[in-house]
Amino acid sequence: MPRGEFFRGANIDDDTAGGNIDRLAGAGGQSNSGGEHQSNDGDNLLHGYSIIPLGVSDQYSEQVSFSLHASVVGVVLVLALSGCSLLTTSVQPSALSSQSAVQPTHTGPTPAAVPEPSEAERAVDAMNLDEQIRSLLLLHRPGTDGQALTRFLARTGGAGVIMMPDNVTGTSTALRSLVDDVTDEPAALVAIDQEGGPVARLRGDSWPSMRELAGGSVANARRAFTSRAQLLQRAGVTVNFGIVADVASGPSSYMWSRSAGPSVAAVSDIVEAAVQAENGRVYSTLKHFPGHGIARGDSHSSLPSSPISFRHWSNTHAVPFARGIEAGADLVMMGHLRLTSLSSEPASLSRRWVSVLRNDMGFNGVIVTDDILMLSRSGVAKFADPIRNSVNAVAAGNDLVLLVLPRDPSRVGFSVAGFVEGIHEAIAEGRVSMEQIRQSAIRVMKLRTGTP
Repeated sequence: MPRGEFFRGANIDDDTAGGNIDRLAGAGGQSNSGGEHQSNDGDNLLHGYSIIPLGVSDQYSEQVSFSLHASVVGVVLVLALSGCSLLTTSVQPSALSSQSAVQPTHTGPTPAAVPEPSEAERAVDAMNLDEQIRSLLLLHRPGTDGQALTRFLARTGGAGVIMMPDNVTGTSTALRSLVDDVTDEPAALVAIDQEGGPVARLRGDSWPSMRELAGGSVANARRAFTSRAQLLQRAGVTVNFGIVADVASGPSSYMWSRSAGPSVAAVSDIVEAAVQAENGRVYSTLKHFPGHGIARGDSHSSLPSSPISFRHWSNTHAVPFARGIEAGADLVMMGHLRLTSLSSEPASLSRRWVSVLRNDMGFNGVIVTDDILMLSRSGVAKFADPIRNSVNAVAAGNDLVLLVLPRDPSRVGFSVAGFVEGIHEAIAEGRVSMEQIRQSAIRVMKLRTGTP
């Protein structure tokens, strides 16, 4: 659907309906759109034609035969009475075939040329199913040994690694040396959390964070995120989980120190500027969809929930994400939080939330989960198993599953083999299709090959 028509015309009941984002909170931006709840009737290809039911075809044939016979007899009788000869003109077979025969004509549209597969499609189609499944993982391995990271990626088949404090011991130059030692083909994604302020893995980031940019000019935000992106470029980082699109309602919100504040318009403006600044330097990520500010609590150790209506959400917390998507964000990170008016599941495991993002907001990039191990630490028994959570995240429609693993993943109950087996079971159960796996793998591969 065309951009700027988010939720317009969506067939949703009043409790869960989205508002028209074009008029929201003075944000001044437009978002993408879709129609999760819309349906289109197929064209009636036989419109204007009468179809003879098969069950009466013999009777119909007999009636046609009788009528045709009577008509021919009548014509012959008239010609005979008028003195006309039926054989005054001879018709040659050649004339009949060349002049009277109905020649076939092509009235349909000319078939479109089949486009050449993209580099990402060729790379994914060269993989077997297990390799495609493994490529949906973004993993962490502690340490600063690039060769060890290379062996880790070869063993796991993951799409890349996330750099945490135990990987980053110095400046951007030191991290670049580590990244350059990681050899993988296609190139592995190298991700990091570099928001600025309290969440900054790399040293030397003295530019304002989202919190410090609150109330400031858009130009200041653009300068800060341009400089931050250049720092990440020098370090060899390709993905920044660094743009906090959460609207924090007040100091009691967990995201208060990391968000640009309670103003929907101000947060949206800064998010848009941040994405524009990172474009062409690193892949931008909006987080934590649908907005950590909707609920109190820390999703690292609990499962924050909110009962606000879907309409309220669409008029407030949705707007910065919509503006960031419009600005060209490459990834959106799903948060481990619940908006119970839409889904009882955490957004990261909710097919409905993924559908809102993909269909209603028109996001075509990579959807990545927040660290799945956070769900295991939420205290909710249902989410204690990280393998099950990872499989359910893919079944919900996430393209990339993030796991910040310890050196021995078995300590937290995760194994890549178990994840692959779980996805095969989900395919057998009909919860996931092989084409879904392929499409997610292609979206991730586009980032790896530099063709998003």
